[in-house]
This record gives sequence, C-alpha cells and structure tokens, in this order.
Amino acid sequence: MSQDIYPVGVGQPHCYGCLQWDGKRVYDPEHRKIKVDADSFGHCRVNRAPIRASSRCESYFSVR
Repeated sequence: MSQDIYPVGVGQPHCYGCLQWDGKRVYDPEHRKIKVDADSFGHCRVNRAPIRASSRCESYFSVR
C-alpha cells in the first residue's frame, strides 16, 4: 500500500477528499493536500457502503 499526495478542492471530487468518507488519510490544511492510498477502501456515510478512495459521487462535501 503506497500512499501518494493529492490536491483537494473544486475539480477534484474524489472520495478521499470528502467529509463523508471514513478511510485512512492524512490532511495537510496549509497546503490543501491529502496523503492517501487511492486503492484503499473506506466507508461512505452517504451510500452506506465500502467505497474506493479514488471513486467519485454526486454527494461530495470537500474537507476544509
């Protein structure tokens, strides 16, 4: 499991950057970037199912 750094914000509606996704990640608010394994799974509180971090959905709530 390798973790990479990804940007967060508009135009990047991936599950790893959503408040409703409960998975293993580290958020850097100063640089607005997230360190996460994009192939890992976490629990989505909207869909109530395990979702891959690199997935996308319409119910995206960006981390601040």
